[in-house]
Amino acid sequence: ELLNVPGEGSLSIQFNGKTYTAGLITQKVKADFEKRMERKALDAIFKVKDLLDPVEFREAVSGVTRDIAAGIYSFGSERSIQALSTPAGTCSFASILFNAPESEIEQLVMAKSDEFKIVMDLVREKSYPNAQKASPVQP
Repeated sequence: ELLNVPGEGSLSIQFNGKTYTAGLITQKVKADFEKRMERKALDAIFKVKDLLDPVEFREAVSGVTRDIAAGIYSFGSERSIQALSTPAGTCSFASILFNAPESEIEQLVMAKSDEFKIVMDLVREKSYPNAQKASPVQP
């Protein structure tokens, strides 16, 4: 009921004629965020591939691959917490929760930051009902 009822206690935000409804933080959401962080790390290397000699490029890719295997990008790791503490990381994570493109979520956050913070706090409360209260999400 909470997922579909607009207003107080709702996980939905109306923006640009569209309703964005957040899901809860599930194992799938966590895994999707991990994969997104891993992909962004690899993409960063491929963006500078032409500036690296072949050995540097292989070492850089191998380093990210080792980091992935070591769980550096796992949800809850220091790296993921750092990412979620940034506006870009918050929007990336929210795009998974809202099942919407990051660019749309960025616009939504800019236009409705107070409402976004409330919804994200509700998502956290509903996803982790037994957790202690944490500080609010900062877009």
